[in-house]
Amino acid sequence: MSTNQQVERVRSLLQEARSGVHAELAKCEAGQPAIDIERNLRWIASSLDEMIAALDRSERQPVPGLWHVVSDTWPHDDPLGSKIIDAEYSYERLR
Repeated sequence: MSTNQQVERVRSLLQEARSGVHAELAKCEAGQPAIDIERNLRWIASSLDEMIAALDRSERQPVPGLWHVVSDTWPHDDPLGSKIIDAEYSYERLR
């Protein structure tokens, strides 16, 4: 896989994770139960946005450690958590 293909794959993973986090934020705003508190979800969404923006600039930001929050506080079988961890890990491997 070429470098450009790898970057696009990582971008896709990050965007998919971001979409899931935004869906959870919508639950918070509607007063429905979400996977985490709004503050954590906003931080995760912001971190994913920063990683995507870094790819757009062909730069690499430090990996924010989203997996710590997800693996420490979310259910281990949560599919969104797995997407976030996979996206962050893939981003880190581009470095």
